[in-house]
Amino acid sequence: MVRAVLILVFLAMPLGVAAQEEGQTAAYFYEGCVDFADYVITEDTSEITPDKWTEMVACSSYVRGVGDTIIIHQGLGLTPFCLPQSAATLEIVLAWTNYLRAFPEQMENYAISSLFNAIQHRWPCS
Repeated sequence: MVRAVLILVFLAMPLGVAAQEEGQTAAYFYEGCVDFADYVITEDTSEITPDKWTEMVACSSYVRGVGDTIIIHQGLGLTPFCLPQSAATLEIVLAWTNYLRAFPEQMENYAISSLFNAIQHRWPCS
């Protein structure tokens, strides 16, 4: 079991590293995340272009991947995060977009850094 979890961790890690190496900021994902949240909440597809779909999938996939990796690391006792295992992708996306609205200076930080900050802000351990 531990071996399977470690394999999943190593498979998930290169995606986050690649995004950081390319210098993707929170601003890169922001509009796609806002559109994703709007779509999930309203189910209105009338304003969604193929480019918006791509941005929405990029956001939701990135957020879910980071969330799953955090949850795996929590199970191993390797992270200071307290993200609930039941946290849905929408909840994490809303936490991130709300955090970015409250702290707009975070937009130019690496996406992973601002997402970590948003998760810690929304689900503090203490």
